Amino acid sequence: IIDLCVDEISGDPEERHEWIRWLVKTAQSITDSIVAIDSSDPGTILAGLEVHDSKKSRPAINSFNLEPPRLALVDLAKERNAFLFANATGENGMPSGAEERVQNMTRCMDIMGAAGIPMGDCFLDPLVFPVGAGSEYSEHYLDAVRALRMRYPEVHIFGGHSNISFGLPNRKLINQVFSQLSILAGCDTLMIDPIS
Repeated sequence: IIDLCVDEISGDPEERHEWIRWLVKTAQSITDSIVAIDSSDPGTILAGLEVHDSKKSRPAINSFNLEPPRLALVDLAKERNAFLFANATGENGMPSGAEERVQNMTRCMDIMGAAGIPMGDCFLDPLVFPVGAGSEYSEHYLDAVRALRMRYPEVHIFGGHSNISFGLPNRKLINQVFSQLSILAGCDTLMIDPIS
């Protein structure tokens, strides 16, 4: 899966919509891999889906969470036969620990299940926070992964693993070790930078 995100290119929604349309078309012109349309803005995700060629691959939506504007992405994923990524953000913001991550992810799974999204099409992201901002953040993530893997043996679990080392020296080593720990905890999918 190749994750495509243009959120950092422009703060203007119309410009982001133009960029994601271009990026989806460009990516699909050179690969048959699944492309994930990634944005904090549901309108940008919709713009990318509008030009996605489903004859080449199924789309993926990154990501749905419990924030009210994002709930519509579940029906959109069902309508477009898209893989659906969900993250542990709650209605009021980021989770504070492993327990809140699991609670939010469980609610997301309930919503996706009620919409008829197959378990194998669900990707859960318990959210990796930088250990430079709090040494407990690695355990919050790993504990949530373990709990989610026990609860949902067939679901895909992933995260932005390079977030763990943000602001620290020797990022490559930290990222490699944390990725291994994540796999041992139950991650079956990794979001990585392919050139590092």
